[in-house]
Amino acid sequence: MKLAAGGWLGSYQLVAPLGAGASATVWRAYDGRGAEVALKLLALGEQPELANRFVREAELLAQVDRHPNVLRVHSAGQAGPYLYLACELAAGGTLSDRLREGPLEPAAARELVRALAAGLAHVHAAGIVHRDLKPDNVLFTERGPALADFGLARPLDRSSLTATGAVIGTPAFMSPEQAQGRRADERSDVYALGAVLYACLTGQPPHQAPSLLALLNEITNADPTPPRRLRPEVPRDLEQ
Repeated sequence: MKLAAGGWLGSYQLVAPLGAGASATVWRAYDGRGAEVALKLLALGEQPELANRFVREAELLAQVDRHPNVLRVHSAGQAGPYLYLACELAAGGTLSDRLREGPLEPAAARELVRALAAGLAHVHAAGIVHRDLKPDNVLFTERGPALADFGLARPLDRSSLTATGAVIGTPAFMSPEQAQGRRADERSDVYALGAVLYACLTGQPPHQAPSLLALLNEITNADPTPPRRLRPEVPRDLEQ
């Protein structure tokens, strides 16, 4: 089944593609009531593990009560040969989009991370760890910044669906325990939030290296360059 603007997928009318990741595509769409949504789609022929993650994202977000700093999911299910997740449309783009224009002002970075910390605490209180917090997964809604893309998330009391020793997450923003293939928990998300703050203040992730292996080694064994060395106007309290 070929997707095209103006076509229908179940009760959703497709408007225009918003983007595509390694496994899923996202479309701007109208639901049956005429409201705009972001429709995340995964073809059923994809690898079973990808389908499991997609379904898990829907199940986990359904457990989370609404919070202004967590992206809202309206519905999920199957339509034709696709699994779908209908989310609120974040018209403000991603944090990555904003960082391409340069680092944020320190006061703006402080407020942004404070809001994300509130959303993260809410998710943790529901028993969920995100495991892939990064600028790409911070979206801007009319309420402000919101955590999104829980495809790698899992309940805190469930063992990982990946093999022991597998590296899960986006390397540049993952915690040392994730870089070592060990189990992630709430503290891993807190570390990743600190890495996001670092990127907001400096315009770059805390660790950079020419290869994945070198990057994982840096994350595990090296301290990042202090933000004030890269940008002297960063307040000392944000560097600590």
